[in-house]
Amino acid sequence: MSTLSLLDAARELPAHVALALGEQELSFAELAERVRERMRGLGALAERSPASRSPDRPLLAFRATESLSTLELIYALLELGLPFLPLHARLTEQEAEQLLVRLPVAQLLEPTESGCNIVARSAPALGPQQRDWFEATPQLAALATSGSSGTPHVVVLSRRAFLAAARASAANFGWQSDDRWLLCLPLAHIGGLSVVTRCLIARRPVVLAGPAVPGESSEQRLARAIASGRPRLLSLVPTQLSALLQIEPRFELPPRVRVILTGGAAAPPSLLAACAQRGWPVLTSYGMTEACSQIASERPGSAASAERGCGWPLPGVEMRLSEGDAIQVRGPTLLSGYLLGAEAPLDSQGWFTTGDLGRFDGAGQLHVLGRSDQMIITGGENVAPAEVEAALAACPGVLEACVFPVPDAHWGQLVAAGLRVQREADAERLLEGVCRELERRLAAFKRPRRYALARAFVYGPTGKLDRRATATALLPALRPFPAVLEHSVNRSSA
Repeated sequence: MSTLSLLDAARELPAHVALALGEQELSFAELAERVRERMRGLGALAERSPASRSPDRPLLAFRATESLSTLELIYALLELGLPFLPLHARLTEQEAEQLLVRLPVAQLLEPTESGCNIVARSAPALGPQQRDWFEATPQLAALATSGSSGTPHVVVLSRRAFLAAARASAANFGWQSDDRWLLCLPLAHIGGLSVVTRCLIARRPVVLAGPAVPGESSEQRLARAIASGRPRLLSLVPTQLSALLQIEPRFELPPRVRVILTGGAAAPPSLLAACAQRGWPVLTSYGMTEACSQIASERPGSAASAERGCGWPLPGVEMRLSEGDAIQVRGPTLLSGYLLGAEAPLDSQGWFTTGDLGRFDGAGQLHVLGRSDQMIITGGENVAPAEVEAALAACPGVLEACVFPVPDAHWGQLVAAGLRVQREADAERLLEGVCRELERRLAAFKRPRRYALARAFVYGPTGKLDRRATATALLPALRPFPAVLEHSVNRSSA
């Protein structure tokens, strides 16, 4: 197993392609020169010894755009052994600050064309247990993922976990000499970051989609990247798969593509059937940030089974069902812990309870039955109803909000909202104001796409909002939310 070092890769295979961006290709040696420049741009951070690097505030944060500069920064941080927190590129400034202010982030990095601006931050220090994680094991990254209560979970993952996850993935798919993996998932999600680390460890090229051209849709950009970048491995959320199927004129998948790994949300059987009809090599998977991406996956050649689930546990990963069919996982890919959202994610025997429900069929394949919490998954993005309800309730004229999912063939689920407002007669003008306010408060994928006005919601005996009963009562009255733009998909955990 190779190292998580771009400079090591350049010494071993200097002339081999490391990165493809459109027609441009960079060898490991060429990319290493750019990474060394990034390391010099980090200035004093690059000169400190590991023992002197902010032990109480160890994280460096940056906005993780789909760009060459972001990738170079990630390679530089991996080289320096500096753990980092990539921020979703689509977070608003308010959302990013609300997250950062609670985390041990020493500096905010702003990569420039050839260097890096470093902005010092005043931040809380690590707690004693959290400091033990960083002192005992070299950590690679902290990744934010929404919790069902609206409080984000910030997952700490070690370099050891990424190495183990890459080893498990390679054991399942194998690597071929001309493999290259398309990066079309956000780098702030484990699915996107794992493409980078898997390819680095395997000394294989990453393919960047590149910027969209004027008038090009997201699915057309994706199709162009598949055609021009010559990838053989793809990680796509179901929404991306669905969009590719709907391109007109018909998109023909190049025969060189040997694996399309789909995850981040359940792929509808109709979507899998449509892909199979075209001969697309789609493999379903189940994963999460806490397990450093994949936990289970179909194997190449196994997709013809009549009852398709999420595949089989990857080599080195243990899975079981606890009481109530809750899925539990154990193995070397698991998180070190949470910085936010929970205190003790593993039990005394090292098992992690995922929050999902499942079953195993007679062939040992996992089938995920749903979430045990109320998380909405839209286009592969996790949306916490409580967070959206709080943003809606803060809008002028809104008395109360109830947020819930509605099924959608394209996105998997849509975010819907029941609203109690001050003046129903003035609802149209009020909703226009709500849209403007939500643009400031929430990322696009979190904003409601459907709404219904309500005189009252349903409450349980303790006075707590009964979200399910309220949703059932409001479903017939749902209508499109006005002035809401189509959101891009979250590309996660595939």
